This record gives sequence, structure tokens and C-alpha cells, in this order.
Amino acid sequence: VALLDEWAARFFEELDYVKEGQNATKFAQQMKKDLPQVVVPGTFPDYTSRRVLTSEWLDGEKLSESQATDVGTLVNVGVICYLKQLLETGFFHADPHPGNLIRTPDGRLAILDFGLMTQVDDEIKFGMIEAVSHLIHRDYEAIVQDFVTLQFIPPNTDLKPILPVLARVFDSALEGGGAKNINFQELAADLAQITFDYPFRIPPYFALIIRAISTLEGIALVGNRDFAIVDEAYPYISRRLLTDDTPRLRESLRYMVYGKTNVFDTDRLIDMLEALEDYQVASSSAMGDTHTAPRGTGSSSSNGNGNGNGSHATHSLNGTQPVIPFPFALPFPFPGGGLPFPGGAMGLSLVQASPFNALLPTSLTIGSSQQTAIMPPVRVSGASTQSRDALLFLVSPEGTWFRSFVMEELVKSVDALSRDQLHSVARQLGVANIPVPFLLPGASR
Repeated sequence: VALLDEWAARFFEELDYVKEGQNATKFAQQMKKDLPQVVVPGTFPDYTSRRVLTSEWLDGEKLSESQATDVGTLVNVGVICYLKQLLETGFFHADPHPGNLIRTPDGRLAILDFGLMTQVDDEIKFGMIEAVSHLIHRDYEAIVQDFVTLQFIPPNTDLKPILPVLARVFDSALEGGGAKNINFQELAADLAQITFDYPFRIPPYFALIIRAISTLEGIALVGNRDFAIVDEAYPYISRRLLTDDTPRLRESLRYMVYGKTNVFDTDRLIDMLEALEDYQVASSSAMGDTHTAPRGTGSSSSNGNGNGNGSHATHSLNGTQPVIPFPFALPFPFPGGGLPFPGGAMGLSLVQASPFNALLPTSLTIGSSQQTAIMPPVRVSGASTQSRDALLFLVSPEGTWFRSFVMEELVKSVDALSRDQLHSVARQLGVANIPVPFLLPGASR
């Protein structure tokens, strides 16, 4: 009954074109900053009524029928767009059938028809991110609790009989590549089957979400049989965890890095930083001609509509020894106001692999508790693209929360290093005159 009520309410709202025009305007504003390549036709409110919608004309072809080589790229942009709606803004376009996803002539993604929308509250948004973190670590006991949070299981239900059933479903889904290779449509079908035998239900909001995600997955699978929606979602989720300082997502990041064993997983952290780079690449792709807006991108600015084209900031590193300015106060001055990355081979003798290593380029060989971690020359110009972007992220305003997180973990693990070893590290970094222990509680200056 609740499912029917949800559909009925949304279908009724579709009949109000004034509301649909307002939805389009709101949606465009929410995408404007992070995804300027997502095109939304502007609405003319003065010529719109409950039964008549007047909007800008948009040239293009259905994404599902396009033979262009960038369809896969546009699908990835669509995945990011829908994840942003689902996990960030909470204002979700629930009708992305093939006729509503358009490839514009300049290679951008246009979204049409904003009559069928749904609102996702914070509890559901955070719950979904937490569930992904638990799924990656195969923590099924936590996932069962997540399903209560996400309204799949009623509160106060005895979870013991459901746990082994869900474990079998997810074990099957995770075969052949782990969480990133889950087939979302098959998983949803398996979960729906559980509803016949256990107190497990498909919540009304999820019925709209699964329809949208299945459409995107279906379009993508036509051109890429290896497409996996969870794999495409991982870069966005990594970005949220690395940049969002809300308490629940802070805990999710800690869980993602430490897992069930409560042991710091450096490889996982590096994997997330590399996924962040993948997000940056995907979110800045399919930009088309953002300086000359195609028809239908909100040229009628007086109405406050359209997707609000703007320049997209990209980072490039040139030269042989760049200096990256720090956007936050340091307790000591650097000449020129930036942080120079010194050259020359450096050997760092560590008692154990610690979170400190996660700050180093991925080419670092991490030693065991009795081995030596050898770091090659740290030159930004010679590092991989992912290493460079990771360093840029670390010193950017967006990386403020992540710097705090890493520093906390560094302080926790620093007791594994003697004071002499710290000074040895400082000398090899070329900062021997800087009071290195200033970050450490109780350390002498």
C-alpha cells in the first residue's frame, strides 16, 4: 500500500507543470557548480501554468540511441549526477527513462522531464554510504542493521534469521571481483525475492531509485558489457568520505580505512585517493563548449533557470620543481609561501607501516614492522598523475577534513618512532632546523 501511495503521489505531482518548472530550476542550480556539463532546459515561468509548460528548445539525440564514441563517458557523468542527487542534495530525478537522457551536439548530457521527483532524507543518504562501506568489508552483521536504517526491515525485528539469508545473497553478488563488480539489477531481484519469506520489504522511495539506476545501467551495458554501477559509484563515494566532515561520514571513513579488524589499511586509503582522481577525471569530462552555451542551457538568465554554465577549474603542474601554496596556516614559515618537494633519494626507517606512508606517492615500497620503507625522489613533476593530484588535494581547501584525519592517525601511530628517528627523518627531508615534534603531544621543542 505504501508503495502504491508513493507512486500515486508522484504521478499526481507530474500533472502540475508549474511544479515541474520549479523542479527543473532547482535541479539546475544544484548541479551548476560541480557538474556544469549537465544541461537542463530553462523554464519560462511567465508563460507556464498548471496545464502548460513552456521551456527552452534543446537540440540533441537520445543517449540510448547515439552512436557517438563518448556515450560511455556521458553515462559516467550521469552516474555522478544521480549519485549527487541520491547521496548529497537529496532531490532525486526519478524518471530517467531513455527519452529523458539526451546527448547534445557538443557532447554534453542533458536531462529532461522533472515532473517525477522524490526527496531523500539525510538518514537514508548517510545510511546508503555506510552500507557501501560495510559491503566492501563484507560486514554482514552491520549491513543487516543498515537495512533497518534504510527501511528495508521494520524496527525491532529479530535479525538473526535474516542474517544468513542476506549473507548468501551478498556472497553470491560479490563473487568474481568484490563489491565493485556487483550487478545492481540482479542484486535488487535477489533482495526482492527475500520479501516473500522474511519481514523484508522494498521501501517506497527505493522503488523510484532502483528504476533510475537500472535505466542508467541498462544504457551503459549496451556499449560496455563489463559496466558495474557500484564500481562507477566508488570514486564519488570516496570523494564524499574524503571531503565531508559530517560526524557520520567521518566515522564511515574511519571504518573504510580500518575495517572490522580495526587495523589501519594503507592500501585502502591509497585506493580511495586514486578513486578520488578517477572522480576528478570523470566529473570534468564531456564538458562540450561550456563557454558558448548550446540552446537549452539556460540562456534566458533573467528567469534564473538553466544549468548556469561556468568555467571548470582544472589543475595542471608544469615545470621541474613546483611550489604548492598552502591554503591554511602553518606553525612555521616556508620561503616563498609554499611547500617545495625536495629531490634526492631518501631512506625512511620506520618501526612499522603507519598512516604517514599514505601521504607518500603510490610508488613507495612500504616495509614491514622490521623493514625499511624506501621512498624514491619526491619530485612533483616526476610523479604519476594520481600522485600529483593526491598532493594537490592534500593541500587544497577541499582536503581540510582529510588532513585533519591523517594528522590524527599520524599522532596515534607516532609512538612507534623514537625521537632520534624523527630527527633522522627531518634531516633527510631537509627540514632539520624546523621543530619537527611540534605536532606531537608532550614532545619537546
